[in-house]
Amino acid sequence: MKDLKPQIVRSFRMEMIGTGCYGELAKQYGKRLPELSEKFRNFSEHERTHGKLLAKCHSDLYGSDIQGEHFWLFIGKVSAFLQYFLPLKVKLKILSGVEMLAVQEIERALADGTESSFHKVISDILPDEKEHAGFYDEWCAVR
Repeated sequence: MKDLKPQIVRSFRMEMIGTGCYGELAKQYGKRLPELSEKFRNFSEHERTHGKLLAKCHSDLYGSDIQGEHFWLFIGKVSAFLQYFLPLKVKLKILSGVEMLAVQEIERALADGTESSFHKVISDILPDEKEHAGFYDEWCAVR
C-alpha cells in the first residue's frame, strides 16, 4: 500500500479551508438570509468533523498531529472575504465546483479498492461532500 500521508494531510487542509470559508459565509449572510446562513453553518460543522476524522486517522497511522490547522482555517476565511462582493449565485457556483472536485477525488480513491482507515474516513464523508456539491442546484431551483 502506498504512503497515504500526503493524501491525508491534503484532505485535512481542504476540510479546514472549507470550515473557515463556510463559517465566514455564515456570518456574512446571518441577517440577510438566515436560512442560507444556517446551511453554511452546517456545512462548516461538516467540514470541521471531517477534519477531525482525518486528523485522528493521521495520528493513528503516523503517531503525530497534522500541523497548521489555524493557518488553513484562516485561508478559508480569507477566501470567503475575497468573494464578498461576488453575486451569491457566483459564490455558490464556485463552492459547488470545488465540492464536485472533492467528490470526484474521493470516488477515484475509493474505486481503486484499497482498504485503509483513510479510505474508511473518506467513504464516511462522501455523502456530506455530495450534499455540498449539490447545494448550488438545490438553492437555485427554489429561487
